[in-house]
Amino acid sequence: FLLARGDAPDDVAFFRAMIDALVLDGTADPKRIYVTGGSNGGMMTMRLACELGDRLAAVAPFSANLPTPLVKSCTPSRPVPIMLMNGTADRLMPYAGGAVAAMSGDDRGQVIGAEETFLFWSGKNRCNGASARQDLPDLDPADETRVRTQTAHNCSAPVVRYTIIGGGHRLPGESARVYADQRMARL
Repeated sequence: FLLARGDAPDDVAFFRAMIDALVLDGTADPKRIYVTGGSNGGMMTMRLACELGDRLAAVAPFSANLPTPLVKSCTPSRPVPIMLMNGTADRLMPYAGGAVAAMSGDDRGQVIGAEETFLFWSGKNRCNGASARQDLPDLDPADETRVRTQTAHNCSAPVVRYTIIGGGHRLPGESARVYADQRMARL
């Protein structure tokens, strides 16, 4: 997939072309295309669910909330199974919504909150009724985090959220030495 010199990159077109190429050469099963990503990659994962839903089996963004521009423009061609994962103490991706990486002084866009993101996808996946929450057993009390799940009911495609209570801008089990958390600790 090539762009003419000076053209702005089209990330969705790139992913579409990559999926097509992988399916065409037999590397990928068109019914088993999954996308995951964290932070900016998580926001891109949600954009792909909005724009390439017909090609994706499921998506799993983490350390990411839905960018505010997608709230109005997101029109998936079908319900897309989604698993969300956010830390309540994430200093880069605001759990309650707002400016991404606000402390950096850069304009990295705005996002809606984690709960709103869950409700957004519950609506897109035509879920009916209250969701169920469950606190999982605390397998490592020393890490000072706990996990709560939230599962939407009666959906055309599953919507599940993992909230890492006390978790930061990383996956559970990742070392605190991950660059983003190291940098945030110094600010």
